[in-house]
Amino acid sequence: MFEYKVIENVLGQEMFNNTVLVGRHSKFKKVDVGLGDTLYLAEVPKNLEQHLINAVSGATGFNLSCIQSFFRLNTPDLNNAIRIHADSLINGIKPTVAGVFYLESMPGTGTALFEHKIFGRYSKDPSRNAIYKREEGWSAYMKYEAVANTMFVYNSDFYHARFPWEAYGHDKTDGRIVVVLFMRQV
Repeated sequence: MFEYKVIENVLGQEMFNNTVLVGRHSKFKKVDVGLGDTLYLAEVPKNLEQHLINAVSGATGFNLSCIQSFFRLNTPDLNNAIRIHADSLINGIKPTVAGVFYLESMPGTGTALFEHKIFGRYSKDPSRNAIYKREEGWSAYMKYEAVANTMFVYNSDFYHARFPWEAYGHDKTDGRIVVVLFMRQV
């Protein structure tokens, strides 16, 4: 079973700089994803999406296609909740892997993989996405700290969340923006 992998220097410097500009100037839309959760998302240009898929395919050895991708914005006022979850089903399709591409280095923040004392490390029900909003019973067994131009790729059934729960910044000019991709093996 594929667990996780870190891909460094994902984009060339010019494309990376352009990606940061696109992310910071994107029009984010408020998206209700159910269970009282609201995400702030923006569209990822197709050429960027393809570069990221190619990087993940090369690093994992999987032939991948994209199910969904987006820029995601977090600030203390925008989606700052505890949200340990697995991404077992995206748009009715079972992903093989998910990935978070970082636009900036931010010490003490990133993505963590979690283990629950009863549920374990991954969702055993691929027919739904498991989402938990409380910390009780969970412990982070792996934390990947955000480094600019890297991508943290993990099995989409693994329980994960951003860390820390508290986001930073005020808006899209200084908040946490990442690119999220859900991919399946073809």
